[in-house]
Amino acid sequence: MEIEQPVVEFAGFTLAVCAAIASGNEIGEVLCPFALTQKNGKNNIVAFESESQSESVNKAYESFSSLSHDSDFWAIAHEGLITENEKKIDVFTIVAWAKGMEEKITIIKRFNPKSESNAFSMFGNTELIVEGKWLEDPTHPFIVEAISKGISCHLKAKENWSQWHL
Repeated sequence: MEIEQPVVEFAGFTLAVCAAIASGNEIGEVLCPFALTQKNGKNNIVAFESESQSESVNKAYESFSSLSHDSDFWAIAHEGLITENEKKIDVFTIVAWAKGMEEKITIIKRFNPKSESNAFSMFGNTELIVEGKWLEDPTHPFIVEAISKGISCHLKAKENWSQWHL
């Protein structure tokens, strides 16, 4: 699958929305799963609140057919966990799609939620998953540039990214 730069940029913009929201969250508050769509350059966000985080995430993914039908770009964003070296790591997961694509892409960004002793921060590379496979080089200029371009379209994220990213 050939990856188109605009969808990676849109995923980067969606990551910026996640960071902007999470940076303002209270201690212990999690990101409400949301869908971000774009049609003719206009963005729309839909939050999915439920009794549990997993139920909210499921509702977000179930929205794909209805929200993507009339969108140029579509993304679902939520918090999750990955395990590295037997340690649980908080991550933002963004699944993005653009009209005409057969497969969605996924980006993963590690972060530290706000705590009593630490401010919100993000760390490590932004990982890209295509067709279920993690790309071997997350520092590839194409990926870094496209995600950075998307982030720069969000004013709060653009102003705070270097402060948020360790």
